[in-house]
Amino acid sequence: NMASTKDFSHDNAKDKLITSVDDQSITGATYKAYNNLISFYNHPDVDTPEVATSDWDASIEAFLAAVVNTAVMQSAQDFLTKQGKHKSCQSW
Repeated sequence: NMASTKDFSHDNAKDKLITSVDDQSITGATYKAYNNLISFYNHPDVDTPEVATSDWDASIEAFLAAVVNTAVMQSAQDFLTKQGKHKSCQSW
């Protein structure tokens, strides 16, 4: 059972990768930024060139900023700073 090659709004996989999502997970800044970003990727057709817009660029920046501000990335930044691989005053 394969997904439609033209309608990517659904998944026909026999075994779903994700079966449920905690409501709290989809209310965070990272998910909201991701959801906004992914809306720009709704036509996965290699024959159609992507058209970059200022809104698309802004959504990329917002997503990356949200990711960098997560506890995991802050921990990674702290680790790299302690290892001398990253200066704490630098931004990612």
